[in-house]
Amino acid sequence: MKSRAKFLSCFFASSLAFGLIIAALGNEQKVDAAIADFSTPEFTEVIGSTRDETLIDLDQNTSGSFAIVGTTDGEIDGNPNRQLDAFVAKFNVEGKRQWLVRFGTPQDDYATAVAIDESGTVWVSGDTYGGMEGNVNKGERDGFVAKFSSTGVQQWIVHISTDVIERARGLAVDARGVATVVGTTYGEFPGFSNFGKSREAWITQIDASGNRLWLQQFGSEYADTIVDVVVDNAGNSTFCGYTDGAIGVKSYGGRDSFVGSFSTSGLQRWMYQFGTFGTDICYGVAVNSQNEIIAVGSTSETVDGAVSRGKQDAFVLKLTSTGLYQWASQFGSSGDDGLAKIATNSAGQIIVGGSTTGSFDTTPNLGSLDAFLLVIDANGKSLSFKQFGSERADGVAGIAVDGAQKVVIAGTIGSGIFGKPGIGELDVFISKFPALNAAPAEVVQRTVKCKRLNVVKTFTGPKAVCPAGYKRLKN
Repeated sequence: MKSRAKFLSCFFASSLAFGLIIAALGNEQKVDAAIADFSTPEFTEVIGSTRDETLIDLDQNTSGSFAIVGTTDGEIDGNPNRQLDAFVAKFNVEGKRQWLVRFGTPQDDYATAVAIDESGTVWVSGDTYGGMEGNVNKGERDGFVAKFSSTGVQQWIVHISTDVIERARGLAVDARGVATVVGTTYGEFPGFSNFGKSREAWITQIDASGNRLWLQQFGSEYADTIVDVVVDNAGNSTFCGYTDGAIGVKSYGGRDSFVGSFSTSGLQRWMYQFGTFGTDICYGVAVNSQNEIIAVGSTSETVDGAVSRGKQDAFVLKLTSTGLYQWASQFGSSGDDGLAKIATNSAGQIIVGGSTTGSFDTTPNLGSLDAFLLVIDANGKSLSFKQFGSERADGVAGIAVDGAQKVVIAGTIGSGIFGKPGIGELDVFISKFPALNAAPAEVVQRTVKCKRLNVVKTFTGPKAVCPAGYKRLKN
């Protein structure tokens, strides 16, 4: 089930990918490598062909089984090469691949998100320029949702479409087996008008048999994009995206981010819009065990009084379950920075990952984009990081935490990784790491001023006191 955010399907395929350099709220912070050991995974698998494979998303259930989706233009496991196709694969808790299915049409097809439930059933969202099995493409590009059994047998696939362009961008499945899908449209679904005659957002729920339960289309007078969705413990669907206008609330100028929530019956619960006078984009959203909401993205200006580090900085935003602001942290380098994936564990620690064009601390960047992992605490403070990559474009595109609190990551790499050799030009990798360690208690430094005769000295330390013969002065 979803407990972390998913990123845009084009993240690794374009130069719009962002990285994250260690800095927060304008002050560089030291990080503690003892929090997480991202150097020695419990297992790693590399999937590829002689061509390019791109990892788009990962999801994991509490028993530790997980599924990934991506795109390929090569041959994987003997599946013939057509155009750009989608693929989905399932793994058990030990990291052994149980099955891989490649699917698509004679045209280009993209997988954008995946969800796996406790029974091992897998859902995939995406979009296609063709007509998936039993469906006719009504416009130039249609969204779709597909369901696969725990053994990899396709159960059904349905299109989500008007007579123009639709994209399915995010997917989450609740305890009822109902899928919530979000995306964008340039058209008008039945009963709705495209207010801005541009790109608008939509959210829909589809039951376990592939029937649409409800759909809502919404937007401003300008372009609006919904990117990701997650389902909380109460079954509410929380999503994030960005708008050039105002989605029911104030516009802060330029391009703003928004986070919103709909009930299980399709009623809007609340909408929160935030931003600066520049460009602010929310890429993903997650819900922790307390139903608190964590959104991640990028900004061209400063968030909550922070200092901008470059052209684009990354931000992490935390809201209550009802959409009230808690805190925001900003991270950045001298270049373009942003966030890709996010997961939370039972201790409230936040694990994020993505790609960077810069360097973490003194770690050199090995190519155009390097992959990274970063751990921050429940208040937005940096705790630990890991950077790795090749001479090509690399990145983390999926992060999940299982019931044992172990961390699974997946992404795209241009070479071998963690001792596993590469296969083609760009490959998919999956690695599992031990649970994170608790952050050490913060040491409170105490300062006292002490006087002996006419000599005044200052002593600092966790238990600082005046030595014998000195009298303590008021600070």
